[in-house]
Amino acid sequence: MALTSAGNNNTTTGELPFLSVSCCFPWVPTNIVALVECDQLHPEQLVKLHNPESRVSQESVQSTSINIEGGQFKIYKESVDLHTSMFVKAIPSIAALAQVWLVYVAICAHYNNSWALNDALLSHLEQLIKYNQLYQWCAVADYHLTVCRLCFGTSAVIEWSHYDPQIAGRVLLPYQKSYSHSLASTRRDLSSSSCHPSSNQRSTRLPCTGSGTVSDPCKKFNSGSHCPGCP
Repeated sequence: MALTSAGNNNTTTGELPFLSVSCCFPWVPTNIVALVECDQLHPEQLVKLHNPESRVSQESVQSTSINIEGGQFKIYKESVDLHTSMFVKAIPSIAALAQVWLVYVAICAHYNNSWALNDALLSHLEQLIKYNQLYQWCAVADYHLTVCRLCFGTSAVIEWSHYDPQIAGRVLLPYQKSYSHSLASTRRDLSSSSCHPSSNQRSTRLPCTGSGTVSDPCKKFNSGSHCPGCP
């Protein structure tokens, strides 16, 4: 199996090398492989491609909350998008998603014998890696699932590497990582400190004059000659 780097202008031509899915990915069920090959896999089913021995995924759990109504305790399930929530719990990091996505790329691109599809899917992964440096992981996973819902089952190729500002504005931008705010705060602090010099900077001593007054400059200060008023 050979995967070229996304964004490479020198795209490899010819047929993709032979790939034995059962040998390379023995943990993937045959029915899931068939769904990938026929482009009928649902985005949430990507979790079934992960290697259980990779130790980068975790079992999904149902979280609950306790509320008090009329003096009685009532337990409610988490009121969030269950599909995205469950996906994030099963694929908790960009490393986990990268492993899953590379399996998907290998199966899908090889079955279609398309280097163009191979490069487009890898380009999508490169975008996710960059987004993960700027935005919270739950938002990156949500963006990935949104794109998958639009492209799965449509035989899309070029669309995978396109940036969608509408999706990004709705899913990514509200969830910037906190360090970006800390960086802005640090810059404000530095700017503020430069406007207000420290006590050491304010205590610079003006030269004394012969008459003992500060208002008149000492005319002998820079001449090197003796001045009785200056220490």
